[in-house]
Amino acid sequence: MKYYKSLFQSTTAGLPDSCDVVISKDDGLTIYSEDMDKRVSYNSMLERHLRYAIFGQELELYYQPIINLRTKKVIIVEALLRWRNPQLGMIPPCDFIPIAENNGQIIPIGHWVLEMACRQIKKWSMEAFPAFKVAVNVSYRQLQHPEFAQTVFDILSRTNVSPCLLELEITESSFSDDVTKIKNTLDRLKEIGLSIAIDDFGTGYTSLSYLRQYPFDKLKIDRSFIGDISQNLNGKQITSAIISLAHSLNMKVLAEGIENDKELQYLIEEHCDEGQGYLISHPKAVDEIEPVLFSNIETTLCRGNNVQPDEKF
Repeated sequence: MKYYKSLFQSTTAGLPDSCDVVISKDDGLTIYSEDMDKRVSYNSMLERHLRYAIFGQELELYYQPIINLRTKKVIIVEALLRWRNPQLGMIPPCDFIPIAENNGQIIPIGHWVLEMACRQIKKWSMEAFPAFKVAVNVSYRQLQHPEFAQTVFDILSRTNVSPCLLELEITESSFSDDVTKIKNTLDRLKEIGLSIAIDDFGTGYTSLSYLRQYPFDKLKIDRSFIGDISQNLNGKQITSAIISLAHSLNMKVLAEGIENDKELQYLIEEHCDEGQGYLISHPKAVDEIEPVLFSNIETTLCRGNNVQPDEKF
């Protein structure tokens, strides 16, 4: 008994006083803390409220401009999901998106985002705004759904929006599984004229061969590398290498997370195509972003016709 007491004391030495320690037969020593309990409770509460977010009209889209770094004109806006709960207030996407992905709620939420983004594209076109793209983030759960391509097709048809005005942003981590299935889905979407961008490039474990295998039009450099430019770290060299690699594969390059003039000037010098970040504009609600768009937009030229209601993949 003295041996086990001594082992317990030596193993838990240095742990915070708030830690509770449980000895498990199977797993050895398991540590629980008050912070962990709070996080579990918070996530459980968010999951309960999230079930009613769509029907309660608590979700909304903010839009962040993306500019052509050569002309400084807005060429795309990214649709960013926001959740304003009447009891909890504005909830950060980094808190609720992982929950929605884990429990499958991201499928109906992602459907709602695509629908609302396309409706907004149509509304802007009817209000005499110059034509421009809207980029929408897509979860790996959506990509893996067998009906995802058809869902996108149906939404475009129902809203009467040209596919060339919609860009799908897909995170690097989405390509770790079901390579063939995901590639087929993206190929089908490309066939009707959608643009496909790989998001957060450089932060995951994606093989470089995926850049060759998948039909990407654009590569988004993760903000962590852009932030390193100002710190004189390896971000400059990595960013330059990514830009060169993408251009050699006939992809456009978008730098996200630009926050100061030093970063912006370096990206221009390295011939990065597009930029996004707080230096350019924070994400804004529709009524706040429209004056920016109307005065500084670069028109997107579309080729081909809109999707017809009776067409199928």
